[in-house]
Amino acid sequence: MGLFLYSYLLQLILEFRKSSVKRRKLIHITGLFNKTMRFPACRTAKNPLNNQVFSHYVMHCDTGGLSMNHAIILAGGTGSRTGLSFPKQFALIGGKPCIAMTISSFDTHPDIDSIILVCHPDHISVLNGIIAENNYSKIKGVFPGGKTRQESSWNGINAQVYSPDDIILIHDAARPFVSSDVIRRVISASLEYGAALPAIPPTDSLFTVSEGNMIGQIDRSTIFCAQTPQGFRFSIIKEAHESAIAGNRDTATDDAGLVMRSGLNPRVVEGSETNIKITTARDLIYAEAVLRIK
Repeated sequence: MGLFLYSYLLQLILEFRKSSVKRRKLIHITGLFNKTMRFPACRTAKNPLNNQVFSHYVMHCDTGGLSMNHAIILAGGTGSRTGLSFPKQFALIGGKPCIAMTISSFDTHPDIDSIILVCHPDHISVLNGIIAENNYSKIKGVFPGGKTRQESSWNGINAQVYSPDDIILIHDAARPFVSSDVIRRVISASLEYGAALPAIPPTDSLFTVSEGNMIGQIDRSTIFCAQTPQGFRFSIIKEAHESAIAGNRDTATDDAGLVMRSGLNPRVVEGSETNIKITTARDLIYAEAVLRIK
């Protein structure tokens, strides 16, 4: 039985490394292989909030190794600009919490292996309640956010044990309409280039202003609007955050910017106009409209 699994594993590695579906099958066989042959390939970590132990299988070989895809959903915002008395990620869209829709987008995606949620400590109980009401299968834990987005992202990156070649997708909880195609494009580009983000071009004319006067126009062909999820090889995003911490830089508004400042230009892939971020009360109205056309 062991020889059969070994032969099958090597065949999958050599023939199907670039296929997400086959890679998932390979991960399953790797886990079975680990249990059968008693190889120490299982890596574990603990959720500091509930002491829950979770694990994933990672195996490396001469062909370049295996990687898994992990989503980190940041839900630490307060939503002050929406005018609500509670965080925007808990606002109802079509009768369902925004964050519940966001989680579902990743939980149902065939290429996502695990989900980490990062939430403001005051709202973890609310989030746990939403999780309990839904049949999610890939959530590995809920972790407290930091004082800034950058710190919350760093907490998520340190939430569990990752392989250096694993792909980490960092996503805003307030973007409930991220599509399966956008997620797949970011994963693919992250695997190839080490870092990637979705973006869309602006539709309005752009110009610069000084003292209330228009003083210049901007070429729209070089301007894009960043979205999430932003994807990175784990070793790259970890190094970028460590470099920012060492340099006392703690105000990054997204992780792609951190990686760019560390010396790597992330690959830009096609985003989606419906992948909106809920920021203001007007966005909630627009979200209801998007929900009706999806």
